[in-house]
Amino acid sequence: MGHKMSRQFYIQVIKGKEFDFNAFRTREEFEYYSEEIKRFKDNPEKFFEELDPEIPLILRIQLIPKSTWGVNVRSKVKKGDWDKIRKAIYEKANMECHICEGKYESLDAHEVWEFDEENHIQKLVEIIGICKACHNTIHYGRANMIGTQKEARDHFLKVNECDMVDWQNEVLQARLDGLRRNEITDWKLDLSLIEEQGYEIK
Repeated sequence: MGHKMSRQFYIQVIKGKEFDFNAFRTREEFEYYSEEIKRFKDNPEKFFEELDPEIPLILRIQLIPKSTWGVNVRSKVKKGDWDKIRKAIYEKANMECHICEGKYESLDAHEVWEFDEENHIQKLVEIIGICKACHNTIHYGRANMIGTQKEARDHFLKVNECDMVDWQNEVLQARLDGLRRNEITDWKLDLSLIEEQGYEIK
């Protein structure tokens, strides 16, 4: 397994830029990545052999098209069925957040969607149990509306172990995706995932 590295390190050092030590938020973070830099300088070839340069973001923003706000699994099935679905999700997760892997006394059932912009289909692909902090970050548009955008940003940085450049890029990409999808006003929900489990859709 490749060792972890700082996104700041990747962006600045590997790309030949001077490393900015002021980017660190804690002394521990500074010391950890100082050691990474030393390893890189001592033996760059070995460093890259051990390194997985692709560090995907595990917590992402997803803005739902305005035309489907409030239209979700909970609104499309009977209340008793929704209770069964979400409780099964929590039991499967063992009260551990699917994204940040933290243990919590309560979780939210989060719907994961795929968007077919050509055919205007919003397809449910999974329902996962996640913590409220991860849920707040994913729905960053709502976080802005209720005043929890700073908490969303800080949680994004913490979970992804990334910097403000990554955050700004993520927000920009999410807004571009959102604007483009909002131009489509006739999204059709594909809830076949739920129907295949024997639940009736209203």
